[in-house]
Order: sequence, then structure tokens, then C-alpha cells
Amino acid sequence: MQPANSLETETTPSIISQGIDANQYSGDLRDRLTDFIIKHRSSVNDIATEINRKPSSVAAYIRGTFRGDNAKLEAHLRDFLKKHEKIEAPSTESGFLPLSASQIIWEAALFCAERREMGVFITPAGFSKTRTAQELLKKNKSDFALITAAVDRQSLGALFDMIYQQINGCGFWNLSNAEKKEAIIDRLKSRQFRLLLVDEAQFTPWIGFEIMKDLHDQAGIGVLYLGTERILDEMRGRKGHSWDQITSRIGIYRKLEIVERRDIEKLASQILPGISKSCTNIVHEFAQGPGKLRTAVKILSRAADLHGRGTEINPTVLREITSMLLI
Repeated sequence: MQPANSLETETTPSIISQGIDANQYSGDLRDRLTDFIIKHRSSVNDIATEINRKPSSVAAYIRGTFRGDNAKLEAHLRDFLKKHEKIEAPSTESGFLPLSASQIIWEAALFCAERREMGVFITPAGFSKTRTAQELLKKNKSDFALITAAVDRQSLGALFDMIYQQINGCGFWNLSNAEKKEAIIDRLKSRQFRLLLVDEAQFTPWIGFEIMKDLHDQAGIGVLYLGTERILDEMRGRKGHSWDQITSRIGIYRKLEIVERRDIEKLASQILPGISKSCTNIVHEFAQGPGKLRTAVKILSRAADLHGRGTEINPTVLREITSMLLI
């Protein structure tokens, strides 16, 4: 395994549980505390009681006038938020089945949202990245935003319009790109967004990564890119452009290529209960090729249709099904 500071290595989940440096005064932390109090109808007294500090100290910190041991108080406050400010866990509601990739995306989103970091999650097509991003947005509507990069929305103006539409529900009117950028930053700050999810991020142009960097820096928002390995090529940009200024901000990088057997078993139990181990092996075999989990779902769904019409499902039938897929 390569060193943990290399972008080309898979960041282990332990990074999510590492401590947060609290050596300097954090305006972002004050905003998060205020947001927590409003959202949860809590109070300074509630927070102070739990961390065993005086309410006056917590109130002074939020106002920006605390004159005591700042680093120690911030450490207690960050621990408090780490305990309570959690992203709601994935569930099977609305037909969503959280598999290994979804769990990793959830962890990465939690990391980026809590610490306002930037992250990259890479898989081949077919790992339910889009479905997971939609589920994340559904469960965290108040402070998450989701944009989907596309080949037909690569101009700077189109990118700004797409972001503003998602965070504000409407478009711009006769603004320059510089004015659009400022309006987006102001909106992100005023709404106290914690995370911007960028799906299909391999279609983000190089200038798009620069814009996301600026939004991250100036609005204090986490950013999580979801896409294929082409993301890394796009980040490198045109000849002569710096790559480090973008990649040095990546706080978590995960790459997943192999479909786990437990995921196939989980899918099979939902779509075609009682399928034999030999059949599960075949589905798992084909899920390692193009389409990944999407291919597995197609095979199992067609097998379930045949089973419902009285066909016995065996390895021969499954291989006939795969012969009809473009994989």
C-alpha cells in the first residue's frame, strides 16, 4: 500500500475517526453551534451541561468574545458536535439498499460535512453512486446540496447556474460570472450548507474544480466528488496548470473496483430469495465486469421474472440471461 498522503492510495476508514486540531479560533465552529441550537431547539445551557462547562463560556465563544483556554473549549465543543451532528444513516426505505459502496460514500460524506473537507470517491460505473447521493440529499435536505456534472454544462456560467439552482431553487438574472460566484458564496454561508455533492464528477471541467476549491475556501463548505477514475485526469487540467492547488485540499480519497460477494448475496436475498450458491457465484462473476452492481441487478431481475413464470433458475439459465446483455 502506498503512503497515506498519496492521492493514489485508498484512504482507510480510520481517517474518519481521527481527532480534529482545535488550536485556532474557528468561526466555522461557532456557525455550526448556532445551527445546531436552531435545528434541534437546543440551548447554550444544554451544550454547557453536557461538556461540563459554564453556559457563559459557551455563550461567549459563540459571540466571539471568549477569553479563556480557547483550544480546550473548542476541543470539547467539537467532541459535542461529533457526537450529535451526525448524518442520518442509510436505510432500505424507498427501495434503497445500502451496499458496501454506499456505506463508504456515507462515511466519506460524514467526514467531509463534519470537517468541511474535500473528498473524492472513485468507482467504475454501476456502483450506485448516483442513487446513494440522492439518498444522502433526501435525508439531509437542510444543509446538503447535490449537483450533477454533464458534458453539456461545462461553461463557467452554466456551472454557476446549476449550483445556484440547487441551493436556492431558482436561477440568476443578468449577472456576470463574478457576481454569480459571490451570490453562491453568500447563499452557502447564509443557509449554512455543510456539504456539496458533485455526482458524475468526471465530467467536471478543470475550471470547475477551481471553482469548487474557491467555494470550499470562501464558504467553508465540504465537497465530495463522486465519479469514475477520469476525475483524476480532469483535475490535472491543461498543460501548465497546477494540480497541487486542487489535490492538496483533498482530505479523503477512496477507490473501489471489486464487487463484494456479500453485496451480491444481499441483492439476491431482496430480488430472488432462495437462489442457489452456484447461481450467486455466477452473478458475482459477471458483476466484476462492465456495469458492476447494475449488471448484477439486471441478471437477478430477469431471473426473478423467469422464476415468476415457472422457470427453474440454474447456472445455465443465468448464463443465457447474461448472453443477452451488452457486457
